Amino acid sequence: MVKHLAPLILIALLGVYGCYVQDVEVESVEYQEELVIYCILSTQEEPFIKIYSNFPASSQLASYDQLFIMNAKGRLFEDGRMVDSIVHDRQNKYVFAQATEIKPGHYYQIEISAPGFSSAISEVVQVPERLPHMEFAFDSTLCTQLYNNFTGCALTITFPTDLSSDLLFDFTPSPALGSSTFPEIIEVEGGGVLCSESGYENLRVVPQSCHPFENIAYYLPYQVQGSGEEIETYEKYSIHYGSISRSYFEYIENFYQQFEYSYSILFEPVITYSNFEGASGFFGAINDTTFVLEL
Repeated sequence: MVKHLAPLILIALLGVYGCYVQDVEVESVEYQEELVIYCILSTQEEPFIKIYSNFPASSQLASYDQLFIMNAKGRLFEDGRMVDSIVHDRQNKYVFAQATEIKPGHYYQIEISAPGFSSAISEVVQVPERLPHMEFAFDSTLCTQLYNNFTGCALTITFPTDLSSDLLFDFTPSPALGSSTFPEIIEVEGGGVLCSESGYENLRVVPQSCHPFENIAYYLPYQVQGSGEEIETYEKYSIHYGSISRSYFEYIENFYQQFEYSYSILFEPVITYSNFEGASGFFGAINDTTFVLEL
């Protein structure tokens, strides 16, 4: 789910920051059209690449897809050597022409260009090593009431002792029931308070800097009361998780801060995260896997 939300998140962040107004005199600056790039490298899934313009081509803009750039070119570098190029797959995204395998421990960089735009190049990102074994335990007897008529029950995640990177979790329930809510943290065992835990809807990121801790327990949405008295229950969760590059963590945390502060009229503007030169955007990596939790 995070991959589908991310382009909207990124462009929304640019819009939120652009709308911030401060009571000072500033010189007018001519608006510059530039690329907005979103790229995730994955060790398990097809890399995900979206390229947009930040300038609406029409005042009747119906969706962000109308900003999608279809004639971009790009090159992928591994450890300083070009290994692949991008191609448009006709589904409003790009893929790598040679389906290059993304390898843990290696360093990657991407360069993007498009007619009418300045060329852009990302910072160099290292793909993290694979996470050691993790355990997931669901307890349907330890529950509480959540938002949107959901009941959440305890999911305890046991972490490895040699955690060496930031983590991402994406909880996708099945079947889809009503308007979703998100996991709420219960407690952290073994290391005191979790110093920072950010996320959006079913997505959660956990910083490596908070380690060591043994367990994190969440109230995971389990049941929802329908319009009548009937109770519907999730059957399983697909938990997509993995170790992520620091750039990936900082991007999600940046969005979380923007999302929180958007409800207040009194806040300092949060600078939109970007690790591209010559464009706005995000380039990150995840060493991921999927665990199916039967409830």
